[in-house]
Amino acid sequence: MATLAVRLFCPCSEKVPLVVKDPSDLELTVFPTTIIDHHTWHPLSFLNFCQECQAIKCRKCTEIEVVTKFCPRCMHEMKPEHSFCSRNCFDCPLCRSNIVVSSKSSEMGKSYHFKCTLCDYTYDSAVLEKPRSLARVVKNEVNELDQIQMFSDLEKFYIQSKQIQDGHIDIHKAILKQCAELKIKDSAIPDFIRRSTVKPFDLDADQEAAKVRSRLNSNSDTIKYDNALIHPVPTFAKSGKVYPVSTKLRVKHSKRCKACRTSLMKPDHDPTSVKFYKLSNSIDFLPTITIHPHPTHQTPQCSGSTITYVLTFQNPLDSEVQITLSSPKAPPQTTFSTAQLPITNFKLGARPENSTKLETIVKSTPSIQLNRETKLGRVELMSRVPANYEIQEGIYERAMNFCVIPINIMVSNDLKAGDGLRVPVLVGVRGKDIACGYWIVLDMGIVE
Repeated sequence: MATLAVRLFCPCSEKVPLVVKDPSDLELTVFPTTIIDHHTWHPLSFLNFCQECQAIKCRKCTEIEVVTKFCPRCMHEMKPEHSFCSRNCFDCPLCRSNIVVSSKSSEMGKSYHFKCTLCDYTYDSAVLEKPRSLARVVKNEVNELDQIQMFSDLEKFYIQSKQIQDGHIDIHKAILKQCAELKIKDSAIPDFIRRSTVKPFDLDADQEAAKVRSRLNSNSDTIKYDNALIHPVPTFAKSGKVYPVSTKLRVKHSKRCKACRTSLMKPDHDPTSVKFYKLSNSIDFLPTITIHPHPTHQTPQCSGSTITYVLTFQNPLDSEVQITLSSPKAPPQTTFSTAQLPITNFKLGARPENSTKLETIVKSTPSIQLNRETKLGRVELMSRVPANYEIQEGIYERAMNFCVIPINIMVSNDLKAGDGLRVPVLVGVRGKDIACGYWIVLDMGIVE
């Protein structure tokens, strides 16, 4: 059985915005053109909900603001311009695990021993005469490498060249006068060869360089996978060229709606706190919609066939909401199939009190989602009136804050075996504090 999923479509990629007074009254004549792009489909838990705009907001619709930067190991708050921990927190450069640091005293001073808690990576610092930050010690040793020095000199050269071209650096008049008095004269070839900057051609060095390039371009030295499992993995602990890596910082960020600048998420500034001053997730405002195969009617997903599925709706709000469903009779895009909805209007009850208790969660779960392998699931199913899945145009099950209805999917004749079976449905939600409309895409796998 294919994996069934429900994705919400965010219209932020539409070229022409939908101008509607009440978003829940969207008409099917304004079928979105970008709904065929799967990058515009999002799970409900990935989205925010703006109460001011009464619309869903994806990551493209929100603006990220950094609240604080902190180290995940020492939980110390860092300055905004830092990207790595400036204290004594390091990660293994080989496996990215935590590194334990120990000190060793001697007559000359103190040295530090770095050891990975997972692999056999170790590193010993130079002897320090004065106490210094370990992050600065490792950084200074890295900066002493020839490659780093060469890159720094090259960077400095190009920065100064750019400044000279832009006129930000004044060249001394004596240098400009000497450059103006320079004269170009023809030099014979022997004079050119006798210059100290010209090195004679070395045939042996050239042949050796050619062999190295040939060996790098070939795969003769590549170890096969079976041989790699037999031979031990080489370790870099004794090379002394791999340095510990300072721990990357983590970020606490807030979110704002780009359209109205309303705050959608604002966490506490303290790195050790898990509190939110404001949290506006779509899963807390919009009904949770799931799709399931029909328990009694199993039809192959072939081109031109009609398949019955089961849709479940659960209301997360503490007030009653009215749900309106509609689907286009003939979607403009041939990649979609059509749906026939026997039930287009129904109500969802309010979320029950103490909704976080296990007993309440079980009672507010549709029967088709309950697991018969657990004791609570079996007891709840035995106490309920069995859902009637034989009725063709009616509600299968309704209780508390959920409702279960059928949906008939008519597979398009244009689809071939292996094509995706997807159906767009427009959902309208109207309640005490909400009035919005949005498109969902029902994904039923592939056509057989």
